[in-house]
Amino acid sequence: MVFQRHGPILVLTFISIFTLLSCESGKDPVYAGSWRSVSRVETGDIFYRTIRTLILTRSTYEETYEIQRENSGLTVGILGMKGKIAFSRYYMIFRLEELGSCVRDESDACTRTVQWFGEGSQYWNDNIPYFQKTVRGRI
Repeated sequence: MVFQRHGPILVLTFISIFTLLSCESGKDPVYAGSWRSVSRVETGDIFYRTIRTLILTRSTYEETYEIQRENSGLTVGILGMKGKIAFSRYYMIFRLEELGSCVRDESDACTRTVQWFGEGSQYWNDNIPYFQKTVRGRI
């Protein structure tokens, strides 16, 4: 008798709670998001603007570092790093999988598009000595 009277309300309540809990478990972790910082670098008489962008998802990261001439906004170079994120008990582990560089146009000017190069490519082989493949950060 109680179920007949309150059954639809109980079923609706259980469905609502289950839906709410399943939505919460699907949320991105607190570290996921994107960040951008802009700074000014001086080299002699030339000023550059650097734009650093970091994107973190649940299991990946992408970081680009764009260098522009301050007076013209012309992009002179882009450096990119892309990889996977893993976790141990006390560490967040970044594993580098691709290096990026700007795509050049027909006049050899750097466009704002990044081309990615994985392990085994000539770009990777030439540049990987300047990077660490795995970086751990304490949580």
